[in-house]
Amino acid sequence: MAGCNAARERRGTARAWSGVARCALVLLFAPLLLTACGGGDDDTPDACATAVEQDLDDGQYDRALERLDSRACEAGMSREDRELNRAAAWIGKSGFDVGDLIDVVVGIEPPLPTGRQATRILEILAGRDGQARALAFLSQADAAYARMVAAFPDGLRQACRSGNVHLLSDAQLDACFNHGLVAFARFARAMDLLLAGDIVEWISGEGLTCANDRNQTGLPDEAEISACALEVAYTEEFDPATGAGTCRAAGTRNGIETGAVRWQALGGPAALTFRDGEGPFADLDAIRITVEPGGFCTGERVAFRLLQAEPPPASVVLTEGYCGLDTTSTCDGPQPGAGCWPCPIARADRSGAITVDDAVVESINVAAESLFVGIPEADVERARETLAGVRDEICAAADAIGEPCPLDEEGLPEIDLRALAALLLR
Repeated sequence: MAGCNAARERRGTARAWSGVARCALVLLFAPLLLTACGGGDDDTPDACATAVEQDLDDGQYDRALERLDSRACEAGMSREDRELNRAAAWIGKSGFDVGDLIDVVVGIEPPLPTGRQATRILEILAGRDGQARALAFLSQADAAYARMVAAFPDGLRQACRSGNVHLLSDAQLDACFNHGLVAFARFARAMDLLLAGDIVEWISGEGLTCANDRNQTGLPDEAEISACALEVAYTEEFDPATGAGTCRAAGTRNGIETGAVRWQALGGPAALTFRDGEGPFADLDAIRITVEPGGFCTGERVAFRLLQAEPPPASVVLTEGYCGLDTTSTCDGPQPGAGCWPCPIARADRSGAITVDDAVVESINVAAESLFVGIPEADVERARETLAGVRDEICAAADAIGEPCPLDEEGLPEIDLRALAALLLR
């Protein structure tokens, strides 16, 4: 009984935490603890809830997901609690630590100086041995939260507004908070994928050689390659069949010649149709990006990026590893002639591949704000400072090239693909 009382106490303070940030880890698991109290024989509904709790504690996330679909758990847990636990399992599979997420949003240290908030988050959350398919798992977690507020026509975007707090249950408020945390994880993982493992070198500017800075510009090639793809994506005149151009012309840096960055469309009349075990999920266009050697480096660096039509314009697809058009078949590297491409990640609702717009732009402009709902005002203010700092750092890069971020209806800056490209080239 003491365990149940402790769980109820933690749930009662789920939106009144202001001590050590990691203590708020219970936000993900408090619903599970409540439903798990009073477990009995193995064949009872309560026992299923207890087993799910144990699976999550043990890191057996796939087993927890299996149980949550069982008849026993359907009988022993509310639909909302099942979805919260389902999301917790997907976040666990992604490899992100909820305590780290809370630390970067609210933090236990004073805010950093202006211009470092996005970098700080990436230093903490990205550049590690990321769990494969983390972005796909985070997408599944968000889909679980969305199902909890399906009665709202605009889903989480509408449900998690401050004016709708009185319409939400405790579980739905938890879903809003957790959805906001996941937004920061999506941002970090997306940046890691855009920089293809060179995020530490990109942040520090150190460790650059001909292997990862072929054109000798002082930036990792992957940063320039992804920035080039973003530039192509927001250029409305992009022709997927015959398009070509130069993203960065050859020049000099510190008296040393630098190489150009050029792109060329590889598609024909028809886009590439990618599918997985459930069938087709995305029609994508491909571009080849070439980094020409500079200084004492030799040989070109060739990479490939995929674009997906978004209304409007296009967006860059986030990819992980390499595969054929059947994404269940993997390969060691890009070989378009042999049908091997950067491998796109399907959205949870299978409406296409996950793009930079999904994982970065929407996460930072919209989804991250959902965590403001239902937490103490002091913590809301700190979280707002964190999010504003992320936007400000990204938009400062856009300001530096004379292309400032657009403003929302309240006059606040919103990031876009152009600003993100400027950040990568900062």
